[in-house]
Amino acid sequence: MPKDRNWVWPWEKDPNWVQSPVKENNAKGSTGSDDETEKSATAGAGDTKDPAKKPPQYTLSSAEIVVPDEGLKEGRPFRFKGKVRRLEGATASGAKISVQAVYRYKKEEQVCDNPVTVEINKDALDFEGKIDELFEPNAYNLDKEKPADAKYVLVLKFRGDCLDKDGFSKEVELPTESKSSTPKQVADDKAPLSSGKSYYQNAVDIYNGKNIQYAWGEASRTGADCSGLVCVATGQEKHIWNATGMPPGNWIAVNPSHSSKEDFVAELKEGDLLVWNGEHTAFYGGGSKLFHARKKGTIIGYTNDILLYWLSKDRIKEKGYPNVYRQKQ
Repeated sequence: MPKDRNWVWPWEKDPNWVQSPVKENNAKGSTGSDDETEKSATAGAGDTKDPAKKPPQYTLSSAEIVVPDEGLKEGRPFRFKGKVRRLEGATASGAKISVQAVYRYKKEEQVCDNPVTVEINKDALDFEGKIDELFEPNAYNLDKEKPADAKYVLVLKFRGDCLDKDGFSKEVELPTESKSSTPKQVADDKAPLSSGKSYYQNAVDIYNGKNIQYAWGEASRTGADCSGLVCVATGQEKHIWNATGMPPGNWIAVNPSHSSKEDFVAELKEGDLLVWNGEHTAFYGGGSKLFHARKKGTIIGYTNDILLYWLSKDRIKEKGYPNVYRQKQ
């Protein structure tokens, strides 16, 4: 022992001294007992299984979109069909699956409707159903820099507790229009509005199906932004409104229910004007449709995303419900 200290190390005192192993839980500062440590390590093992949940019964063996004779077109319904294979040991019982239409562009996906539910025929091991309406793929921001002639594909996604895994139908390419090959139909800015028609119908007559592009800050028949479209539809000669407060024209404010987005939409009437103050405005087109100039790079017309996007849970939380105006009779 050195002279400058009055204590000794254990190995200096006992040549046979061996350090006792330190328990890992104590080394980490745990004060629990060995029994408690073992319990915490094994807690929850096997607890993730729901005893009431039945094991998968089927696997998807084939599925396809039945393309109508006139082709897949926006706003038109289409059918689908498929077959399943019963898994080994599964019971011969019917089951339901959810079918979701999905657009794909490159590696990105966007759902384009609320899913429909169909039942599997337990004897024939097949199913079929219908999607009521094909949405416009350009309504979705799958790629901000996509070219005008971007090739979208439509695919159906199948899921359900009765399936061993999610399945997909074969992809079907959707027809697209190229800006370079499709001439823009230019209307006369001085042409009078149709007498006796609503503002909404004026907007549809002026813009729908004419390949007219969104144009920020514009209010003409050759291009408009969301509020400019309303200005044109109400007969204004220039852009006089910015989607804040009462719109131009003859309107009254209405107050649909805010109890749920479904109740809100149920109380709307076709032609109502929805206004997210200072951000966006759109005519309600019935069902899940909006008629509007959505954003840069899109064609003015219908989209089917009022529930999926404009009234989505996150958006309502951030922006709230829009103000609603109804044209006076």
